[in-house]
Amino acid sequence: FGRGENAHYRVTDVHAAFPQRLTLRVHWEGGVLPLRTRFIAEHFCLPVAAAVATALELGLDPQRVGEQVAQFEPLFSRGAAQKVPNGPTFLIDSVKAPLHSLGLALSSLDRAEAPYKRVVLGHISDYAGKADKTYRKAYQDARAIADEVIFVGEHAHRAAAPDQDRDSGQFREMRSVREAAEHIQATQRPDEVILIKGSSNLHLERIALALTRDVRCWEERCGQTRNCLSCGRYGIPFERHPEARAAQKRARRWWRRLLHKKPP
Repeated sequence: FGRGENAHYRVTDVHAAFPQRLTLRVHWEGGVLPLRTRFIAEHFCLPVAAAVATALELGLDPQRVGEQVAQFEPLFSRGAAQKVPNGPTFLIDSVKAPLHSLGLALSSLDRAEAPYKRVVLGHISDYAGKADKTYRKAYQDARAIADEVIFVGEHAHRAAAPDQDRDSGQFREMRSVREAAEHIQATQRPDEVILIKGSSNLHLERIALALTRDVRCWEERCGQTRNCLSCGRYGIPFERHPEARAAQKRARRWWRRLLHKKPP
């Protein structure tokens, strides 16, 4: 499967330009299946094609396959779009940030149709060579498509943004996620699209969550591999997380005893 001419399931007519979601066609020996998805960028055509090829190989009805693809919502923090009422729209990709994927994320913002665009970038991983060169190039690429670029974390200074970008506010260096969230809250616009991209260790998704929820956990290195929405403790200060986990364990034990209790 893929875009190759000899693929058993060949992908054509790929298009995505947010808020227009990804559409594509899959050609196979049974015909042509047009697909509409909820994904925000063209590079998601590959996993869609893999899922469709699997379903059709297993003999599922093509029309049903198309309906299921159209209904599937992208996973939070893996390329999902989150619209804040009367506020910005976030494109959240905060699970991994290997260098080779950064261009795909930036491309999704570049294609987006919006009067104002921002990039929030955290840690970059899996690159060869010096960190300074990697972050400097990442800033240059982001600056070419965004009105404002925000680097977050201990490597933020490596962007090496020129003084005129700093003075004009086109570049922001934020040492903490909380600082970046407060900046976004204070400067948010209803007509903007904000790309959040970074490795999961910083949990940059809290920047988007803070605009609709009471986020009280701002720990920089919590050690959780799940995103903050799945963790569910973003509304509890980090120092109280052990207490919250203990309470959840007690509640689960209580429910298990209740469920297994024999009726009189």
